[in-house]
Amino acid sequence: MIVVDASVWLSAILESDIHHHETLPWRTSIERTGEQIAVPSHFPAEVAGVLSRTGSDRLFITGTLDLIGAESLFTIYPIDVQFGLACAELANSAAVRGSDAIYLALARFLQVPLLSWDRQQRERGALFCRTMTPVEAMEMTA
Repeated sequence: MIVVDASVWLSAILESDIHHHETLPWRTSIERTGEQIAVPSHFPAEVAGVLSRTGSDRLFITGTLDLIGAESLFTIYPIDVQFGLACAELANSAAVRGSDAIYLALARFLQVPLLSWDRQQRERGALFCRTMTPVEAMEMTA
């Protein structure tokens, strides 16, 4: 199992993303192996927001959300009050954005790595969990 930041999934599905070609082999590998992807419950909203803001077709957005909700690759974890407070504490300690802290806290809770293209999230979050890019994750499995 691995926690995946929205930046990684978006780069895997958006050909226009700067990291698309680097992320595609990781996505192919994950789909082939069936490794479980853990995401917090706000992940679909983050993905939909970026897709909408970047002009993606509504049918594409709906299809992507359906895939996330139905795909056996994803396990979606709720954000309850207790977990939200732990995320806030981590955001304060690591000086990261709230959304970034949620992914870091989930990876820390599950004791698994976090994949992200956000350099600040990876660098500051490394104190709390293992962080890496999809490229680094692929190198580990090679």
